[in-house]
Amino acid sequence: MFLNLVTAIVSAGQLVILDSNKSNSSLLEQYLAVDAEIFTWSQLQDTPLTMTNTSKAKGCLGPTSTVASLEDSLNKAQLAVNYLEIEKTIGHLRRVQNDIVCLEERLPKEMLTSSYYLLGVAYFYDQNMEKAGESWREALRYTPNLEWDNKIQPAGKPAFEETKVELKTLAQTRIILIPQAAQITIDGKQLSSGQNIPAGTHFIQHDVRNYKGTQVNTEMGTDAILISFAEFPEHLTTVLSDESSRNQLFSGLQVFQEDTDILVVDNGTLWIYTQQSSRWKTVQLEQAVASKSRARKKKPSNKKSKKEKQKKEPKESKAPASNEKKIDVQLNKGIFIAGTGSLLAGGSALWYAERKADQFNSFTGHENEDYINKVYRSNRFSYITGTGLTLLGSGLMIVGTIQF
Repeated sequence: MFLNLVTAIVSAGQLVILDSNKSNSSLLEQYLAVDAEIFTWSQLQDTPLTMTNTSKAKGCLGPTSTVASLEDSLNKAQLAVNYLEIEKTIGHLRRVQNDIVCLEERLPKEMLTSSYYLLGVAYFYDQNMEKAGESWREALRYTPNLEWDNKIQPAGKPAFEETKVELKTLAQTRIILIPQAAQITIDGKQLSSGQNIPAGTHFIQHDVRNYKGTQVNTEMGTDAILISFAEFPEHLTTVLSDESSRNQLFSGLQVFQEDTDILVVDNGTLWIYTQQSSRWKTVQLEQAVASKSRARKKKPSNKKSKKEKQKKEPKESKAPASNEKKIDVQLNKGIFIAGTGSLLAGGSALWYAERKADQFNSFTGHENEDYINKVYRSNRFSYITGTGLTLLGSGLMIVGTIQF
């Protein structure tokens, strides 16, 4: 009930985080306006992992998978590539990569690397060098020091080594975790805040959410910020009472809802962040309500008495009647049809004149002079007649449409 109450009275463009303390509902009703996005602290902690400067590449669309089932498909792919059974290899590896995002346990790093490495080998022997290079680049992002497997025929090794050299110049993405102690597994390895990874496709798992994962693309030269509200302390008061936790929470909220004013309500205390000031301040809810009430009383009234309005506002004078003639648009079918016919006749005459002009220009000089003169006169007559009929037809159509 308290949440419904506040939803109706929060200001526009504002993110509000509530501590679920019902004792402050009446005061909040006096302080807040309308239309904001409201979260209780428990609701905020239930939100999925938030990521910035990334784009989602693939999520789980099927049932939960296991590492054991992935290992089975990977072993089948390894056996198939040894016998150069390319279609079978690609099929098994596609199964692995589709199932990876549905894991609910930590993905072993070597499994992710092997799936893309073997896929590159399969595409190489299928003579698809573009896809082979793409797959090897993915494998090398996960394991930069990856070496060619000598158990596999070495024909593709030079191309693999060339891809490896190219990847050394790839820009990096820095990982920022909020809170800093958040447990996030990236490409099968738990990373710390501030570590770099090669820009590109990566598999990110949220450890505290049963390793729920997704594939994302990171941007070159940027910071990928991962926010896990679930890993802050259970009680909002505990978070706000510790300066380090409080600052991390505030940083996370500013990323979570950019370009928005933020209000955190905790046990009668307001923590307020506005875009105008770009900083956080704290005030007691009772003081904020009293201050707002005083401001409303001091605000000058813009209302005017009826007599004042009558004195100051001049009466509107009626505009004089216009003597200008009105244009009446009404179709006169007879004149309009005559105009259309004249226009078509004129067009036909001009077309005939154009044909005669082509004929005249094609003469070589050996033709009979009388015949040449006849063609010339015919061309001239048709051109003049066509132009006149076209102008006449246009005028008749206008007159037949508009009457004054």
